[in-house]
Amino acid sequence: MLENWTAKYIFAICLLEFINKIQLTIHNSEHGLVNTNMRFFDENLSHIQEEISSIMSDMPLKFQLKFEPSYLDFKQRSLGVPHMEKVILRNTNKNKSIYMTSISGSSVHFHSSFFEDKKIPPNGTTSFNVVFLGREEGYVESNLFIHTSEGFLKYNVRGTSTFNHHRIKPLTGIKMKMNAPFSPLIYVHNPFSKPIQIVEVYSSGGGFHLELPSGEQKGPSEIWEIRPHQTKAIIKVQFQAKAVQNHTGYIRIKLNCPAKTLVVPIEVEVLPDGEVGVFHPQGVLDLGVGGSKDMPRDVPLCLQNPHHRHIQITSVEVQPSGGGGTGVAVSYKNVSLPPYLENTHVLGGQKNACIDVATVTVD
Repeated sequence: MLENWTAKYIFAICLLEFINKIQLTIHNSEHGLVNTNMRFFDENLSHIQEEISSIMSDMPLKFQLKFEPSYLDFKQRSLGVPHMEKVILRNTNKNKSIYMTSISGSSVHFHSSFFEDKKIPPNGTTSFNVVFLGREEGYVESNLFIHTSEGFLKYNVRGTSTFNHHRIKPLTGIKMKMNAPFSPLIYVHNPFSKPIQIVEVYSSGGGFHLELPSGEQKGPSEIWEIRPHQTKAIIKVQFQAKAVQNHTGYIRIKLNCPAKTLVVPIEVEVLPDGEVGVFHPQGVLDLGVGGSKDMPRDVPLCLQNPHHRHIQITSVEVQPSGGGGTGVAVSYKNVSLPPYLENTHVLGGQKNACIDVATVTVD
């Protein structure tokens, strides 16, 4: 099933080196990116299982199969750091074997492997692994559906994604027009008092390709070092929207000190013409991290226009997500955005340049 292929891929991120990959390689004093073919099986999320569970009962099977633990709580885990736990299924029936057929789910935050053994003999056990890789900060809860020869069971999984001190953020919820470019930069912050080194960078899935922030394929080893308390763009992702569908990929970043692997999920939805507007090249505008005693700082907002006509910017507003003020002020420019294929002349010959339309002041 499609979910099983997706689960296998997620575990490849968490457990082993990618066989076919885009990787950072080291040759003497230079680092380079070597592109090879990769395959990724995207997860077609569905809530059909939720609907089925409302009209069918799994009570008879509950008396035969027992989960250890009874539910899975990942507690608090940093964004961008996959965490895996093992679940044991025990067949309490003394006379009958149970055959495991599949595991499915409806959450992008949790991914499962297949069963270690497809057949559970009487009083026997099997197991499977679950990986939690959150897409946003906050608490999430979902169910995995365990399908067997005797019916299905629901298994509850939950966890809380917290702020990552390397300031890694998933690039999700991106909507693009056909043939529009998307080239976000991936930033990594060094929260330590000593330099850290980027050892490897891998990419997979959905036509996402890697290059250096400068656009080159090679560079000196110094570009992979991040100084203490520095936030640095370490890689650029290149994506060209060539098909109307959802595209999912993962960027895997390996650090040397401390030894750690960061994973950045990327989700891009390519829509037909007329269903998407202007966009920021990063997908979101990151206002950074600050405190109540910090001085006000300005963050420029630039946009790209994927359409074949000029678009006039008439206003830029901030909509608060909750009650009270936002602490954010916006001053915008009354500008006209040229089509992204025709704006080469706008900013000194920079093809598909991102054009400043406003300044966001964070106070």
